[in-house]
Amino acid sequence: MRKKSPLLFTLLLSVGLLANGLAQSNIYRYSVDLRNVEDDKLQIELITPPIKASSIKFFMPKIIPGTYMFSDFGRFVSEFKAFDASGNALTVSHPDGNTWEIADAKKLHKITYRVMDTFDADVDGPTVFGMSGTNFEAKENFVLDVSGLFGYFEGMKEQPFEVKISKPEDFYGSTALIAKSADKTTDTYQLENYGRLIDSPMLYCQPDTATVQVGNTQVLVSVYYESDRNVAPKIAAAFSKLLAAQAQFLGGTLPVNKYAFLMHFQKPGEFRVGQGALEHSYSSLYHLTEGPLDQMMPFLVDIAAHEFFHILTPLNLHSEEIRYFDFNEPKLSQHLWLYEGVTEYFAHQAQITGDIMPMDRYLSNMNQKIVASQTYYTDNLSFTEMSKQCADKYAEEYANVYQKGALIGLCLDIKLRQLSNGKEGLVDLISDLTRKYGKDKPFKDDKLFKDIRKMRGKEIEAFFQTYVEGDTPIPYGEFLSLVGIDYKGPEEFMDFSVGNLSYDPASGSMMVFNENDLDAFGKAMGFKRGDRILKFNGKAIPKQGIGAFINQLKAEMKEGEEFESTVVRRDDSGAEKEVTLRAKLFKVAKKTQPQLVLTENPTVAQLALREAWVKGSARP
Repeated sequence: MRKKSPLLFTLLLSVGLLANGLAQSNIYRYSVDLRNVEDDKLQIELITPPIKASSIKFFMPKIIPGTYMFSDFGRFVSEFKAFDASGNALTVSHPDGNTWEIADAKKLHKITYRVMDTFDADVDGPTVFGMSGTNFEAKENFVLDVSGLFGYFEGMKEQPFEVKISKPEDFYGSTALIAKSADKTTDTYQLENYGRLIDSPMLYCQPDTATVQVGNTQVLVSVYYESDRNVAPKIAAAFSKLLAAQAQFLGGTLPVNKYAFLMHFQKPGEFRVGQGALEHSYSSLYHLTEGPLDQMMPFLVDIAAHEFFHILTPLNLHSEEIRYFDFNEPKLSQHLWLYEGVTEYFAHQAQITGDIMPMDRYLSNMNQKIVASQTYYTDNLSFTEMSKQCADKYAEEYANVYQKGALIGLCLDIKLRQLSNGKEGLVDLISDLTRKYGKDKPFKDDKLFKDIRKMRGKEIEAFFQTYVEGDTPIPYGEFLSLVGIDYKGPEEFMDFSVGNLSYDPASGSMMVFNENDLDAFGKAMGFKRGDRILKFNGKAIPKQGIGAFINQLKAEMKEGEEFESTVVRRDDSGAEKEVTLRAKLFKVAKKTQPQLVLTENPTVAQLALREAWVKGSARP
């Protein structure tokens, strides 16, 4: 028998592999073509790394960091197929919604499947909000939170990934990533592992971008705004002062070299999926409704301030649960007070430190957080327990991280300033913790408070034991009085109501975001989640002056009379229609809003601590 030389054998093997696409390597090699969209679906191809096991599980994420809710991205995958190097199909089973198991895995060379966008998908399961999902609009835009596109093999999350995206020639791909290669039709990215891939959303559309240089950091603002293709420079101009204030607050240097704001706006009335923003380590993804920019800008600045501050936590300070995140069987961290609460607090604090936000607006914002945390959430629930179970048992309590979580940061900051005679605050504690740990060195979830005790003493440990681990409501007046702010608690009274509806600043409409937020009259009216309110008693709700309009309605109300609301509601087919709701008027129990006001005659000590608290920033 004649033997082939090793060189000839290698050449023949290479030719055979290339005939079926790319040769295998240790890298996941994904490719997707944005020019080929059918039925709101994209075709995904993966040249797999070599598999050593006889069978292997392929996962789509069940949950992703930052959402703290199940998404089950496997629901959006169809036509999943696996092939060997010769193009022969391998046997695939689908044991659950997010898992595919491939037999003869040692032969596996390529996987293909189609994925549906989450914005328009009509599939059963939990809601995927716009800022954590995908939108495929051929020739218009592609919103790519890539958790909805790409999966991974069991036990193989830490291997490198390569993603090749084919795009229309007039499209620009906005992301915080630096492309390995890019031309008019193709962008190629390389990432060190699956966690970094999922941490890297993308926005593809005709370019509407602007950049802002903030110290050592280049900040990209990329926008898809259908009604106006020159919005990014206006938003970037508004963000510029904010970013400078945040850099100052952090001691003059930011811990990232590049950052991207990726902002997708939809037209009013096209409410399909939940709106908001989702943080990533080097970027944030937004899904919002178009509106007058001058009216929206304060809202955009506030939300951008929060998302940008995630460059501190969890990017550079996080527990093992975050660093080694399990996308399918997650173990959640108990420290949402840190990841979301402190981030929300810093977003507001940096604005008063940088003279962007006046003190009266700041106090109003904190006021609103106190009201929300005490009205809509359980004030005596342990915050660490809520954090650990916020995806299931305490899912309805999760949003309190933006209310009470920020107030924990506020009171902790004031206490730290008091104990150090104004020299050190919460931002200094976070800086010290970041120096001890950092991006690649996570802390143990149950050891953080002990570390803080070593750094800042027993009184700060007692604060955590009482108000964060414990179930004791925070006595806001006690902490705020240290900086010369008076807290006047709520008092109960009876009054008429239109249902305790929410206001959506992006669309300028009254909405029902959550039926649990409705008061007794709102429930009697029969409002449902997603309702957009058009009229009360036949009177159109104005875009401006809503408060005065509601007050006039209440002045005309009489108990027992019929009250009418006209709403826009989606039916089971997704079509919008007007629905008229009626109920007899009755008064509901209300509480006066707490009031935060500057102390009329503060002491010298209060003024000194207030000055240190307001003007404090991180040590360089």
